[in-house]
Amino acid sequence: MPHLSQFTSEHRTAAQSLQDDLKLFELELTEALEEIWAKPVENLVETDTWALRMEEEKDRLINATDKVSKPELSRGVDWRMRLLDLERDAELKLDAAAIS
Repeated sequence: MPHLSQFTSEHRTAAQSLQDDLKLFELELTEALEEIWAKPVENLVETDTWALRMEEEKDRLINATDKVSKPELSRGVDWRMRLLDLERDAELKLDAAAIS
């Protein structure tokens, strides 16, 4: 992969920053999906009130999350480029060697 050595450290820094941004996006997306498709906790105390009847009427209506399947994010696929991690680890080792 000699063509990758043509990239400057600025390119590598930008690529690492982009990967970090994508990782944060993945975490936010996962949290949002979990929040949207979370099942509500059932109320154990039931009394015959207007609010309870309205809640039952609302439950009769179709909930969109019941009709639409929850999107699954691929858990086994790692989309990151390990090359950037290898370069960063090598730089850290060089820095540590220079300090000692």
